[in-house]
Amino acid sequence: MGGALLALSLLLPWPALASDDVDLNNPYAIQLRLASTPITPDNVAQLPVMEGYRLYVSTYVSQGITWYRLRMGFFSSNAEAAALQPRLEQDFPGSWVTRVSMKERKASAKQLLAKRAVKGGFLARLFGGGDKAVDTTAAAANTTAATAATAMASQAPAEVAKAAVKAGETPRQVEAPYAIQLMLTKTPIDPNAVPRLPEMTGYRVYVSTVDRGGITWYQLRIGFFTTAAEATALQPALEKKFPGNWVMRTPQEERLASANGELWAKDKPAPEPAPAQAAAEAGLAAPPVRTVRPITPKVDLTAPYAIQLMLSETPISPTALPQLPVALRAYRLYVAESAQGGKAIYQLRLGFFTTTGEASQYQRALAADFPGNWVTKVPIVERRDSVRTQIQQTGPAPAPATAQRPLRALTDEEEKTLIELMDQGRKAITRGDYPRAIQIYTKVLTIPDHSYQQDAQEFLGLARERNGQFAHAKAEYERYLEVYPEGTGADRVRQRLAGLVTATRAPQERLKKSERRDQAVRWDVGGGINQYYRYDVNIDQDGNQDVLQSALSSDLDVNLRRRGGALNVRTRLSADHRYDFLSASTNNGSASAARITTLYVDLSHRSNPWSGRLGRQTQTSGGVLGRYDGFNLGYRLAPRRQLNLVAGFPVDIANSEQITYKRYFVGINADLGTYADAWDFNLFAIQQIAYDAVVDRRAVGTEVRYFRPNRSLFGLFDYDIMFGKVNTMLLLGNLTLPDKSTLSLTIDVRKSPVLTTSNALQGQPYGTIETMRYVLGVNRTREVALDRTPTSRTLTLGATHPINGRVQINADVTVSKLGGTPASEGVLAVAGTGDEFFINTQMIVNHLIRDDDVTILGARYANTSTATSTSLNFNMRYPVGNRWRINPRAHIDYRDNFTDKSKLIGIFPSIRADYRLGRLFQLEMETGGDWSGNFFNGAREDTYGYYATLGYRINF
Repeated sequence: MGGALLALSLLLPWPALASDDVDLNNPYAIQLRLASTPITPDNVAQLPVMEGYRLYVSTYVSQGITWYRLRMGFFSSNAEAAALQPRLEQDFPGSWVTRVSMKERKASAKQLLAKRAVKGGFLARLFGGGDKAVDTTAAAANTTAATAATAMASQAPAEVAKAAVKAGETPRQVEAPYAIQLMLTKTPIDPNAVPRLPEMTGYRVYVSTVDRGGITWYQLRIGFFTTAAEATALQPALEKKFPGNWVMRTPQEERLASANGELWAKDKPAPEPAPAQAAAEAGLAAPPVRTVRPITPKVDLTAPYAIQLMLSETPISPTALPQLPVALRAYRLYVAESAQGGKAIYQLRLGFFTTTGEASQYQRALAADFPGNWVTKVPIVERRDSVRTQIQQTGPAPAPATAQRPLRALTDEEEKTLIELMDQGRKAITRGDYPRAIQIYTKVLTIPDHSYQQDAQEFLGLARERNGQFAHAKAEYERYLEVYPEGTGADRVRQRLAGLVTATRAPQERLKKSERRDQAVRWDVGGGINQYYRYDVNIDQDGNQDVLQSALSSDLDVNLRRRGGALNVRTRLSADHRYDFLSASTNNGSASAARITTLYVDLSHRSNPWSGRLGRQTQTSGGVLGRYDGFNLGYRLAPRRQLNLVAGFPVDIANSEQITYKRYFVGINADLGTYADAWDFNLFAIQQIAYDAVVDRRAVGTEVRYFRPNRSLFGLFDYDIMFGKVNTMLLLGNLTLPDKSTLSLTIDVRKSPVLTTSNALQGQPYGTIETMRYVLGVNRTREVALDRTPTSRTLTLGATHPINGRVQINADVTVSKLGGTPASEGVLAVAGTGDEFFINTQMIVNHLIRDDDVTILGARYANTSTATSTSLNFNMRYPVGNRWRINPRAHIDYRDNFTDKSKLIGIFPSIRADYRLGRLFQLEMETGGDWSGNFFNGAREDTYGYYATLGYRINF
């Protein structure tokens, strides 16, 4: 037996094995296989890519069954592991990245699959195999073929360089495939009219032509760049003189011919060859290429978006496809097959991306090889099946990337847990348990870097709004629009802001104990400071612990107001800061992040009808869609009549410290009311311009507010006169009956996203909407914009009924639906969603134990296109003395997923305590835990965790 094992170790190539062969400080590994039977070397494919990593088996016991986990490690970040994952999934389908404890990392040396030689078996080295694997299996043959393809690809630059020398070009000019498109015009480009910027030195500025629809277009370009990232880094310096420029991949023929169309050739020094090229020309060995880690995690199956590259009625041949840019090599290139009209349709896609914004940043780099590509959302079934139809492309390693904070790896079980948390939050909102919803969504947001953060941010604002915390709701909505300024959710958030009756009112400052003097001038300062520390721990199947979060969040809100006299002045500053102790301890990424969300000055005069506000502000009336940098000028016509002029630049970037000049708007509106002591109106007209040339939005509309002590109504009607379409129609109503029962109604029909001409850019290769208008014409561009803008419909009916002075019952039913979009300009039709139903009930009991306690019991049922779920929850608020408030909570969830037939059961207990010291100071503490059991394909995996928060609030 021993001789057989020795022979096996000589014949097969094994990964390196030594006590110091891996860095145990790296916390990530790739889970290759999960089995209920022992994993042995003879049934595990040995791949060259595994060299240098530790291949081991860990075990855990669940319900009396021992499960074996084949893992490979270790990696410093989720991104590093995810970049390697595509090269493993052909032999290990369904593999995923996971975070492992230090205890498992240390024990892995004793759990190795086998002890093997460092660089391949003895016979492999004897017969010249070197580092290549000697294996008779089909997997090894495929690997050898892939290795050979890589070697062939690595020789291509040398051949290109030789061709370039014959053509009189430098190697850089023909090898580097990327260029920046600066300008597109129907008329020839005059070299004397093109701005010469210092940043252009060392690059080739040239003109290429293309015929479209019988028209010759002239394209001004600058090149060439080795990677898309290198070109992207130069874009900001060119943006002012060449707005809307974009990065694209150019064919070799164009690069060789670019000398004929070059501008200012005599004024520009020849570019220096790259170090590797210079070494090759001098006959020296090229410097080693170091493998670097990508910026973002790749092949993350929790990320729902992909880029549609090509549509074909015949099977797509991998050999006929152009090589992807190096920055995208670590994403998954695959073919999705569907049927339309009885015919098979093959769709070439690249994925997966967490947000549409993440995917969109790569569209331009792909436009040259895949014109008309667009971003699409793909279901989890397709994401998982993509491993079977993926296309492997060989080529150089990704370009160097800036190190970032390690990302949290999400397994399928963790993803399901997040889905359950989101469902629990929605349940809490619909049943009226808004404090519970606030707690849930806050928890979701404290988990970093996952695809559910966007929805959680939106629903956190909604929960605070319905809880009567209007100032907090505004802050959450504003934070959402700052981070996610575009997309289907941004317009919903903007309209919810419009639905806040008190949205445009300033937060009330703390009253001062002073005698009023009508003419005395004084300055009042109000606001608050709060800080919260969050500590999160995850416990794996074996009881090992890892710290997932250790961060301090700080918020500052300052209002300075001048009262008395003729002139009233008000300023407001809102800012936040987050310090990540984990990033600070690992020196990986920025540990500190700060931003300013609001900064403005507001002026009015007692005897002057003019008033105004200038700076960063948020407005949700008069047709304005949220935060912007600009001004709002008002003129009072009468005590209840005012005319307003508003203009500015929408804040549609994540970095709120910058102002974008690519879009601006101008609007006029009138506030009319109050009539019959109940009715208020706002009539508006607004126009938004994109890139100084294209009308993006031209709308008129009205807002109606009605308020009586036992009933209220809010309505919004937004009509785009340029498109001739209703953009938004919203109705919110509440009615209180004589028995104190209340009825509520919400009808929400809207274009999602808000209808603008810029929507036409979805799935198109054009850098700006102005360019698209030149190519397609104004009318066709607007038709495409309509095609890309579906309609969403939501109906909610709710009721509250007090049984007696202690018990109250709440219930509501919600039906929602999103319409589809037709096919046009190379973008396929997208089917709409079906009706999704949500039913929530809740019982609130007062004085269960003592006079001032509150107990809440609730249940929720959801039936969506992906799953059915049922939840039960308990929430109690119990005072202890005059200063303490104790809040124990717990909920149980059950979810049945349609897509993968898995089931999830979760239990989530927690307790919160508040200590109030007067009106100015409040101390808050919370701790909780969670357990989730996921049942999938006969296996069960348990996840555990606990968290603790400690913070304070100071009001002044």
